[in-house]
Amino acid sequence: MTSRTCSSHLSDRLGSLSLQLDSFPISEKALKSGDKISKLLNMLVKDHSLEAASKALDSLDIKQGESELEWLLLARVTLVLYDNVGETLLHHSVRLNDLSNFWERMLESRFKSYNYLLQTLPNRAFNYAKNAQPSMFSLFPYSQAGLSLNLRTLTSRPLNLLKFELQSHVDDLGALKDEIANSVGMLASFDGLKYGFGPGNGGVSGRSLGGDLNSWIKHLTSVLSSLDKEKSVKVSESTSFKAILDNLKTLVNSVIPSHTTSIQQRVQDHKRPSTLIRNWPKFVVGPPLLLIAARVVLRSQDAVKAYLRDASETVKGFIQSWVVEPASHIISTIRFGGHGLGVTEAGLESDIASLERMVKELGKDNLKLSDAQLLELGENVRKGDLSAVLQVYENEMKTPFKSALFGQLVRALLIQIQKVKCDVDTTMTKLDALLKSQELTFGFVGVAPSLAIVYFVGSWLSRGLGLVIGKKELSLRRRLELFECIRRIDCLLVPSSQSPLPQQTLGHLLLATSIMRKSTSDINDKRLRRGLCEDLASLEAPQLQVIDKRAVVERMWRCWGGKLGWNQAIG
Repeated sequence: MTSRTCSSHLSDRLGSLSLQLDSFPISEKALKSGDKISKLLNMLVKDHSLEAASKALDSLDIKQGESELEWLLLARVTLVLYDNVGETLLHHSVRLNDLSNFWERMLESRFKSYNYLLQTLPNRAFNYAKNAQPSMFSLFPYSQAGLSLNLRTLTSRPLNLLKFELQSHVDDLGALKDEIANSVGMLASFDGLKYGFGPGNGGVSGRSLGGDLNSWIKHLTSVLSSLDKEKSVKVSESTSFKAILDNLKTLVNSVIPSHTTSIQQRVQDHKRPSTLIRNWPKFVVGPPLLLIAARVVLRSQDAVKAYLRDASETVKGFIQSWVVEPASHIISTIRFGGHGLGVTEAGLESDIASLERMVKELGKDNLKLSDAQLLELGENVRKGDLSAVLQVYENEMKTPFKSALFGQLVRALLIQIQKVKCDVDTTMTKLDALLKSQELTFGFVGVAPSLAIVYFVGSWLSRGLGLVIGKKELSLRRRLELFECIRRIDCLLVPSSQSPLPQQTLGHLLLATSIMRKSTSDINDKRLRRGLCEDLASLEAPQLQVIDKRAVVERMWRCWGGKLGWNQAIG
């Protein structure tokens, strides 16, 4: 069968029944005289429309007698009608879900409510003008449904009437969704789906098949009658070929189109305003505002050009100075290494060698050290030990003035100054190595604020562009649909639920899983989409108990909640 059914479970079961019909034994006489019927059977496999079913039924000639192929054609038409009714109910449920979300958003947002009132004001004014006895309720005709006289007195304020009107739309759509869910539950819980056609051994005669088809037709009629009891139709109890053919013709030509039209009319009563009604305030206010803006721009062309020029230069300067140049510096640092402070090892070595010579000369002239002692003194200087110089300095400081004129005080001071220079150079060398090792980090820290600004501005622009072309809004809508459906399923499968589920609860479950399956078409990850569809099939499986289905829901929250952004949808 086709995939256009209200649930994968119902689709798979109808498909298996279709294969079961194909395996029924056909006599050679029926095969030889059934070219026309065979073509109709093949047509019904591909086309599940009411037009195809009507064409197939009109092609039957009961005067020639009833053959196995003709009975199989009736069975195939019955499956097509069952599938068509399920697909129609699914289509209406999806539309009802969209309309219900639309009116709920209007009701929850005060701004959207006032905007809706402004959009529909011309229609309300027209209804008020044509009313013979105009009143406040003439502006809110839909709000009068279900309002008692006392309640009308209490809710006569316009905003209260608007709120009641929006709430009435939500309540009526909810009631219609319950009716459709009950019908879908009746379709999915039909025993004929479980037992198929005829006895279990597969040897099906015309009469036994006729009894099964009659039960299918009666059940399908009861499903449609549950949607509109005023249009209930009584089918014949006979299992003859002619009676079943007449019953199917009645369904195809009268009952199904009538109920489809009735549901469409009920849905039409709650449709959202047309595009013209929703946008007429923009059409009225937009041109004057554009004209005023154009005049302001034309009157101050020089100022506007200056603003644009300054803005352009600001953007260019920001990109060049705070994005391009720091990024180029990072790239050069990665390729060629850091530059540091420019302190060289050769300069430090020359300063230490000079200090060593100065200390050795002092030790040779003043301390009269031997060559071995001078060599040891040089090694101590390279280690940073100037004890010999400090001893000379301490002795000279006992007579500072005399030592400054005739002693070694100035010489000791100059040696200490050279030591300080060497210490500074050593410190700068270590700092230079540290800066070189962290120069890449400093570069990224320096460019991070500008990159953050570019990221947020780019995200804002892409989000705005996405809202214009509809892609981002579609993704958000799909995410919200999936979240709302899984939450609805979680609420339906309460621990105290009966097993099997009641028909209306089962219908709501199947409709929610169908909406989720439809929404998964936008998921690009094939593995994720396949896994999600497998879990949905588990929820729809009739043999699973409620506790098992709750375990499936918990797994879906755990496995798919993060990847599908359900937490973001909540926020």
